[in-house]
Amino acid sequence: MKVGEVILGPGGQIPSVPIELFSRGRLLRLVDAMLDTGFSGAVSLPLRVVEELRLERTGDQLINLADGSEIRVGAYVGFIGFSGRRYRCAVLATGDVPTVGMHLMKGMKVCFEAVEGGAIEIES
Repeated sequence: MKVGEVILGPGGQIPSVPIELFSRGRLLRLVDAMLDTGFSGAVSLPLRVVEELRLERTGDQLINLADGSEIRVGAYVGFIGFSGRRYRCAVLATGDVPTVGMHLMKGMKVCFEAVEGGAIEIES
């Protein structure tokens, strides 16, 4: 089932999928999130979105970036709707673009066409 599409970003093609963001049990909004196979976590959201959702902070987390550097970011717990399911998952407050990582993809088959406008298909 097609769930997203590949868009053209500043660094090339970026797989983008819709996710639902919940606040206090209610759907607050739908956003397009970058599918990042290099991100081992579940979800990252810009801090302004985390604050808007009023997510519960669980502490800080040290994360490794692609360039080998490390940064400390806020860690939260939230509810995310993705690929027809609702997940309670760890959310990191980092970056400017919502991102879905491989932890959320665990057990799923993900296929995408690496061209602008290409389909993204996700199967459980």
